Amino acid sequence: MSTNTKEFDDMQCSLWSFGAGHSRGKVTTQLVDIQRTRMEQEKSREFIKHLECLYFPKRNSTILLRKKINAYRQSNYLALSYTWKPSPLETDLRAGGYFVQQMGSDLRKPSPVRDSVFTRVRKYMEYTRAKYLWIDQHCIKQEGEAKVIGMNAMDRVFSRSSHSVALLTRPINSFSELVLLTLVLDGRLVCEDSDGLWLSRNTSLEQALEALELLRDITSDMWFSRGWTFRRTTRPA
Repeated sequence: MSTNTKEFDDMQCSLWSFGAGHSRGKVTTQLVDIQRTRMEQEKSREFIKHLECLYFPKRNSTILLRKKINAYRQSNYLALSYTWKPSPLETDLRAGGYFVQQMGSDLRKPSPVRDSVFTRVRKYMEYTRAKYLWIDQHCIKQEGEAKVIGMNAMDRVFSRSSHSVALLTRPINSFSELVLLTLVLDGRLVCEDSDGLWLSRNTSLEQALEALELLRDITSDMWFSRGWTFRRTTRPA
């Protein structure tokens, strides 16, 4: 069916007509907004070029030292997403067992981050050989314009990282759950043909229901309640 409707192309419009056709106001206002956005993007780029990170100086250390890296060139860091508020599923809420070097200083202070968070992350870093850790509570200044810049750059922090991790708190309670989760992640419970996805020949209906229940529990973790975290590129751990 033919139509005379043409797709709007503002490249052929004058600045006046462009401003008149948009609801955001005068051309001058739009130009100021564009300049402000460019400045914010430039600040975000500088934040990534001089990214504050932490690292453990030795295996099983409870001390975290500080180093700036250029994340455009160095991606071997773990960017951590976790809930500052503890989950009801967590039993060990102790904090202060890990000491973190402060920004712009050699002083090391006990961290308010839960010890269990650092312990799990340290083990994962040892497994993946990730060299550095980025965690917002210690790697973003928590006040003023610096905090705003850091928050605006978080999507870049996670997208540049080779190890973007979301720390979930729903435990795997048994070996059978671990096996089931492995089957799910490997895609071995289902098969696919031209008509869609089907249970694989070796998957029973009971096993499929157990898998769905396990996934429901995992995705009910408190981390998923924070919609803005979905802007990040993460893998659960």
